[in-house]
Amino acid sequence: MIRTYWSVASFQSLYARANGWTPGAGSGLPTVLDRWAEAQSRRLVGEVTDALTDFDTARAGRALAGYIDDLSNWYVRRSRRRFWDGDPAALATLHDALSVLTRLLAPFIPFVTERVWGALFADATGVDSVHLASWPTDTPAAGDDQRSAQMALVRRLVELGRAARAEANVKTRQPLRRALVSAPGWGDLPAELRREVADELNVGDLARLADTGDVIDVTVKPNFRALGKLLGRKTQVGARAIATLVPAEVAAMLAAGQPIQISVDGTPVELGADHLIVNEAPVSGWAVKNSAAETVALDLG
Repeated sequence: MIRTYWSVASFQSLYARANGWTPGAGSGLPTVLDRWAEAQSRRLVGEVTDALTDFDTARAGRALAGYIDDLSNWYVRRSRRRFWDGDPAALATLHDALSVLTRLLAPFIPFVTERVWGALFADATGVDSVHLASWPTDTPAAGDDQRSAQMALVRRLVELGRAARAEANVKTRQPLRRALVSAPGWGDLPAELRREVADELNVGDLARLADTGDVIDVTVKPNFRALGKLLGRKTQVGARAIATLVPAEVAAMLAAGQPIQISVDGTPVELGADHLIVNEAPVSGWAVKNSAAETVALDLG
């Protein structure tokens, strides 16, 4: 964690100097990614302050470690080209994020944060030591929760897409024609965030997946061992009734925790997940991965 924090601070220092940027020189036009990083920084202040108020250093440490990972492996990585180009919005956003992070980390790693503060913030603030700087205040802004939720969705979809590539043994550097996405909230995502998904998955086009049945073959078979215990001599009658069910509907109902009802010689019988074997396989030419209500399908053709 400390190495990652130090690397992010060094990255900021390097590209600020290379592009002649100094605090107060202008913040440019922030992107959705910038506003998300700012929202996460404000959320972090509240989490760490509350945890330390309760003397829960472990909870505070976990929040700080998670934020450092977000800052390095998502914000900086996704904004790398902007830093190369000297984008003032990116430089200002990372500078402000590091200022908050350094003050929050100071009680945990006093010497490392003192070195970072001296290099990046002492001259601009006129405060010689991080341990003399004021503690950040928690001032949530309108829309912070929405930004956090939307970026969390983006990152989950990216993880699903990567998992689909890995399962199909298709490396990320190989461009694909398109990906189809099904997820609550997908229609509300700004175009800028959709591009983040497309860039991360290296696909040319993103579209909504209307029906997972278009890319997934679902089959449902009876689990004869469990079904036999339930139906006894009428097991074969139950098996024939199961064969008439619509597989996709069965899979959806079981995923939602709902029982499946069949008729055995005119008597209604409820079946659970133990009584059925549901197999889902991507249609030829597609790689599909889903989790809960979210699905990403990659066109391998």
